[in-house]
Amino acid sequence: MNALGPLYKKYKFSNFIKAMEFANKITEIAEQAA
Repeated sequence: MNALGPLYKKYKFSNFIKAMEFANKITEIAEQAA
């Protein structure tokens, strides 16, 4: 989140496994930032 509100970005993945790997990495980063 910044002064203008939440940040958004769309991501496309070639398959479900790659999408889940990315989601897991983002979860780790978010938990450390909280």
